[in-house]
Amino acid sequence: MIVKAVNPFNKDKRILVIAGKRFSGTRAAIIAFLKHFNEIVTGNKFNNNINARVVEGLDIDSDGIVDEVEFLE
Repeated sequence: MIVKAVNPFNKDKRILVIAGKRFSGTRAAIIAFLKHFNEIVTGNKFNNNINARVVEGLDIDSDGIVDEVEFLE
């Protein structure tokens, strides 16, 4: 997941959370952030005002390592 949220300690600042379930999920979130940043900043496809996206990691070349992502929402 990739989420941009208001910092609860300083309302003038934002927090960027990039996280995943296990190593492969975190890797998928980082790949999405690095490769598809322009798609991430458009916001959630259901509500553009929500800065949160969910991604799924894909192993395109079948080597057991996540190397591409698909946006689930």
